[in-house]
Amino acid sequence: MAQKIIIDADAGIGDAVAATLAILDPDVDVLAITATAGCVPGPTATRNIQAIIELLDPPKHPRMGSSEAELPPISPFANLACANRRALNGPFGLGDAEFGGADLHHPHESAKLMIELVRNEPYEITLLTLGPLTNLEIACERAPEFLSLLKGIVCQ
Repeated sequence: MAQKIIIDADAGIGDAVAATLAILDPDVDVLAITATAGCVPGPTATRNIQAIIELLDPPKHPRMGSSEAELPPISPFANLACANRRALNGPFGLGDAEFGGADLHHPHESAKLMIELVRNEPYEITLLTLGPLTNLEIACERAPEFLSLLKGIVCQ
């Protein structure tokens, strides 16, 4: 039986590779990929996730969570690698590639989608966070039971 996961990502190059590998892995059931602001603003992360899924065109499309958040500030205490993360990923998060495409007709806010999926399948979903934990924080504020309904959390 495939492991059910939600991927919460800021959709930079590394996150794109991780999401691609997960979507194509027959032992993983990617229920959703949710966008968060990190190396790019939330709307760009949302667009990047949409582009990745459209390019892969997997047999089963995961649901997409959107973000409207701006870039989080980089802490003055962050290490050099963290401070250069945005420069490494380029202005659009995926190097110099800029993806167009239609806006989502009915965007689902990331934290809301995460809560919905976990409530529908309690104790079966692992949350994989690849970016800032903003959506996790919002989900916990809106649904205090959120963490207890997860099978697990993997923070990268």
